[in-house]
Amino acid sequence: MLLLAACSFESAPAVGSDRLAASDTPAASADAGAVAPGSVAGGETNGETSGETSGKTSGETGGGAMATDGGEPKPPEDSADAGSPARDDAGPALPADVGDSGALIPPASACEPDPSCQCAHGRAETPSDACAPPDCALDTCAPDDGCRLERFGASVYYFCAELRTQAEARERCEQIEGMHLVEVGSEGEDAFLLQTLDDKAWIGAELDGDSIWRWQDGTAFYDGDSNEPVAGAYVNWAEGDPNGLGLGDGDVDCAIYWHENAGWADTNCDADNGYICEREF
Repeated sequence: MLLLAACSFESAPAVGSDRLAASDTPAASADAGAVAPGSVAGGETNGETSGETSGKTSGETGGGAMATDGGEPKPPEDSADAGSPARDDAGPALPADVGDSGALIPPASACEPDPSCQCAHGRAETPSDACAPPDCALDTCAPDDGCRLERFGASVYYFCAELRTQAEARERCEQIEGMHLVEVGSEGEDAFLLQTLDDKAWIGAELDGDSIWRWQDGTAFYDGDSNEPVAGAYVNWAEGDPNGLGLGDGDVDCAIYWHENAGWADTNCDADNGYICEREF
């Protein structure tokens, strides 16, 4: 009896071996076309439990349903209340207002409240500051009707077509702070004026005495006696000018840019012409 009991004990399956057999048996039985004992229980237990538990745990938890922890249901934690960090794959936060060029547009509260406009001739260049006041309408800033605002180098210019005497034109320019009848100081500036003009216009040159021509700031630039520039100054008299003849009655003590002749000419100060104002920065 003792020998039989020992043999029986040695041949008995290990604990849990039926479960291992049940998990291994369905694959082998499927090939044989038969269902092995324990495969139904194993399939229902292992397949349904693992599939359903995995599906419910991952799917329902991701969807905000009750999550499981050791088989016990518990409500999902609120990430905001739990203090979980923000996602780092969402990219950097964008500014509230970005213009078409990509430049940040400051909110209205960031700019000083200043609804007034500013005349463009008061600025050396177009402002890049988003808080800068807008340009005023040209007719509220220009010295006369029919003027055009142009820029060249470090200066701004008004090209005015309204016909004025030299004294009137000078007064019109000087009523704007920092402006005066144009003083031509270089070949580049002269070419710009010629290209922009479409008719004769006053420039800021006047005859001082019998022979010396000066700009309005008093700088001498031409000696009529020697017909030479003063101290290497730039000049562009039209051929034959200055000749003291002018285009009308009166003293020939002023100068115009004679568009048709592509140069300067002396003329009567009381003649009517357009004019050019300039402001340097």
